[in-house]
Amino acid sequence: MKIKVILGTARQGRYSDKVAAYINSVLLNNGQDSEIIDVKDYASAYTIKPEDADETTAKYQRHIKEAQALVIVVPEYNHSFPGELKILLDRLFLEYQGKTAYLVGVSSGSFGGARAIENLLPTLVKLNMAIKFPPLYVSNVQKIFDQKGNLTDKKQEDRINEFTEKIHEENK
Repeated sequence: MKIKVILGTARQGRYSDKVAAYINSVLLNNGQDSEIIDVKDYASAYTIKPEDADETTAKYQRHIKEAQALVIVVPEYNHSFPGELKILLDRLFLEYQGKTAYLVGVSSGSFGGARAIENLLPTLVKLNMAIKFPPLYVSNVQKIFDQKGNLTDKKQEDRINEFTEKIHEENK
């Protein structure tokens, strides 16, 4: 089963890339066929409609079509999710229909991206994705990962590993 981990921000200095990399590495270690889709590789300053697909959209479309499930790692910016993730999601429509989506909220504060997830849900519902609950909330991300991307908090490590084990079990 192919699982795509969507890294939902292109912001310089982001910490959610560490979360996405950690989740992806655990999935790979569990034998999953997993890879990261980085929103910055598909960045656009404007929304591209599915019918106006360009080569970048076609590449993204191939990734989504082959995916059994998506893990969307979404940081919280100003109580919502990043605009570049919305622009990326809006590039496709039919390809998302019925796709399983696991959500990971990330924040530097104590809510773990809960408001980002809350604001993302209507978009995913409109795309007719099968959203798996509960989401994983990663709080204080800058304190639990070092600069090299090593997870330094045992409690968070256990929570993330439990979440990825669920993904693995459901997508064998």
